[in-house]
Amino acid sequence: MPWGELARSKFGGLMSTVSNRKSSLHLELIFEIYSIIPTSRKVTAREIQQLLTDKHIERSKRTIQRCLDIIVRYFEVEKDDRSIPYGYCRKVKATLIFGPREYLLLSFAQSALKTLLPDSYHAVIDNALPPLTGTSAPQKRVDIRWPSFDNTETYDATVFETLCVAIYYQREVRLTWVTNDSLQYVRPLGLILEHHQLYLTYLHHTCIHSVAITSVKSVYLTTYEFAYPANFQLTQIKTAYQAVPLLKNKSDVSSNEPPPSYQYNIKEIE
Repeated sequence: MPWGELARSKFGGLMSTVSNRKSSLHLELIFEIYSIIPTSRKVTAREIQQLLTDKHIERSKRTIQRCLDIIVRYFEVEKDDRSIPYGYCRKVKATLIFGPREYLLLSFAQSALKTLLPDSYHAVIDNALPPLTGTSAPQKRVDIRWPSFDNTETYDATVFETLCVAIYYQREVRLTWVTNDSLQYVRPLGLILEHHQLYLTYLHHTCIHSVAITSVKSVYLTTYEFAYPANFQLTQIKTAYQAVPLLKNKSDVSSNEPPPSYQYNIKEIE
């Protein structure tokens, strides 16, 4: 299914629900709660309320319950209502059946990702591969031996989750940098992993930029869908780690663009 159709089929009812309430904050809360729901275990509304409180987000249990009802309806999340309190977890695809070969290959992938990405991503990696984390094997059966490096850089889980949703469903966002400057009408195109750092590649007006994801303080997800640039490939993009950008005219660079960032004219890319 094309990206646009997938976004409409997945988000059509949800966006209508939020629009009727005229509350973009409600949409943000839904995605915040969704990011908390695990795959390998169930979580209750009260536990979610406490986790939100730990993030300085104060919401009543009734509000959280309403959000959970929407999430169960529109996302791959199941509700265990056999006993009170109800439990919620992300659905595991039943079609994922791993044999010994698939298990070991995915174990290499899991270990490689943990080696490449900072420690703060490890819980997300484990949550994405529940068949591996749920195995009864007491020891690891694979080992990745790459040069050691600093793997302690942290990231904001909410920023990462919201960017993933925006990239997958092609939704415009508003970015707030760590400098507290903001940038509107941003079209996130993808993520690049280079030298143990994640970079966000996005389109703003007619230019494509690449910035370290740690430069982003917060992300506001909008309901506006955008069309992915024709013939665009992430392999064409140089990150801030690499050399010379395609455009060197400083007057073309937005004053609220955080350094380091490299900018490309979309016409040059296409």
